[in-house]
Amino acid sequence: MMDSGPSQRRLRSVIRDITSELQGVDSRFEGVRLRS
Repeated sequence: MMDSGPSQRRLRSVIRDITSELQGVDSRFEGVRLRS
């Protein structure tokens, strides 16, 4: 990792996107579980 500045920031935003995506999937599964 030579230039940790911008790449680190990009990585963090990607991680945040993935996390919110997973939370959306989680709540969707939660709804399915509660319904059945």
